Amino acid sequence: MKSIISCAAVFAFAFAAQADNTKVEPKEGKCEIVFPGKPTEKPGDKSLQIIMETLEGKGALMLQYNDMPNKIPTDNAEAVKKILDGGQGGLTQALKGKILKSEDGKFGDHPSRDIDMEVPMLGVYRVKFIFTGDKFYQVTAAGPKDYVNGEEVKKFMESFKIKD
Repeated sequence: MKSIISCAAVFAFAFAAQADNTKVEPKEGKCEIVFPGKPTEKPGDKSLQIIMETLEGKGALMLQYNDMPNKIPTDNAEAVKKILDGGQGGLTQALKGKILKSEDGKFGDHPSRDIDMEVPMLGVYRVKFIFTGDKFYQVTAAGPKDYVNGEEVKKFMESFKIKD
């Protein structure tokens, strides 16, 4: 009998943990991501920011995308580097952060850059930039180092998908 109760408790806990997840699929964003709770949307002109505070305001998870005014081919290495460098420079200046890591790569067929930045009064600001030619995505986690390196952030970052 105890094992049935234990199994039911484990099942209820797993179901409750899943129920807190919120899958977000902004139509104009052509993407999806899963937040571990209920985020808030902040629409802008040709952009969208979806953010969820964590750790009682000491951390945050965010998806942001901006529409590009003109489509830029992703095989134009010079233009792509300029866009990624501009995004990184803008963040560094705005947050007064110190770059800990900056690595260019690919997200599927799209150029990307993974950045970790140490930010005063915040901790670590981890962001993945993804450029598709017509959109510039930012998938971000911020907060204390232990949180940003933890399982919740890993699952959040890995849940991002682009719908081509």
